[in-house]
Amino acid sequence: MLDLNQSELNKNVRRNKKYKYLEDALVNNTDSPAFIFLKDLMIFAAFLGMKYDKTEPVDKESTSNGITLFTYAGTGKDRSLGQHGLIFLIAMSKYKNMEPLRSENIDDAIKVFESYCNGGLSVLDSWLKDSVNSSIIITKLLQELHGETKLDEPIDMGGF
Repeated sequence: MLDLNQSELNKNVRRNKKYKYLEDALVNNTDSPAFIFLKDLMIFAAFLGMKYDKTEPVDKESTSNGITLFTYAGTGKDRSLGQHGLIFLIAMSKYKNMEPLRSENIDDAIKVFESYCNGGLSVLDSWLKDSVNSSIIITKLLQELHGETKLDEPIDMGGF
């Protein structure tokens, strides 16, 4: 089903506006962004939400806060082509079947991704609130990317 038409590619994938500060810190930080593109943060957050079984629906204030499936498909300077497939992969993982790949289920697949993304952003939010400085959140991100920690384990800051 990943051969989407233009109407389907124009569908928005949203996140809650209350996490805008995470975008600013992890993507828009010109000094040292943790993620090059917002979509990469959203994908990471969705997988983090899945890992910790944390979901959060998109709130009503965030209805226009989104990026299109077309952006996830990878265009222009971003050569991470086909990332929109990860949205469907996450929905298939939840439902344990291939139904999210059907055209009539695209909106539901996006909602599943959005809820895991927001759940993952809430995990990142809690890490940031628990940290005393920004190096701890970056360390936690790196450890998570390498599978070296659990959410409730202390962070070894011995290398800093």
